[in-house]
Amino acid sequence: SQLVRTTRCLRQLLMTAWGRVSPAAGLALLLACGAAWGLEVAVVPTGRDTTEDKLAAVDAVIVAALEEEGHVVHAPAETKAALAKLAMPTVESLKEAEMLGTKVKGQFVLRAVVTPLAGQDSIEVTAYYLPEGRVELLEEIATEGETQIVIAGMLERLVTKEGLTGKKPPGPGEEKEPEEKVDDID
Repeated sequence: SQLVRTTRCLRQLLMTAWGRVSPAAGLALLLACGAAWGLEVAVVPTGRDTTEDKLAAVDAVIVAALEEEGHVVHAPAETKAALAKLAMPTVESLKEAEMLGTKVKGQFVLRAVVTPLAGQDSIEVTAYYLPEGRVELLEEIATEGETQIVIAGMLERLVTKEGLTGKKPPGPGEEKEPEEKVDDID
């Protein structure tokens, strides 16, 4: 988690700079450690046929979960204004996500859709990772009272440079690993 990474960074700083750094400089370095892992994420306002209060609550949960992980968040209100300037009601394709990402300078664009069910919600989150042109989608069911935990878990898996595969993307000049072939079984 972000706290663990920041703690490790602080420990390393203390071990290497003990007594040689002023408290103000130490605090600045600590803040830099925390921000170093964060990605810039544009959150598209949540959509679907449910109440505005529920949509706003899901947006707030998404923003809070991303900020807790140390990401820089372009909140739904900011993203909505950028969408209006682009004359787009929402993001539904990689091309549209790239246009929005360019406008707000985000590395990720997230779009959530909530579908109310009997006593629970289906939550679908699409993550567009713009540097690689990657699009990933997760959908989970959340009963009332679990929404925050479910969304936080989804975002933890989606909002990473590695994505759902967990594999680090190739660096400059490196080749992509060949994809595994799956034989069809009749």
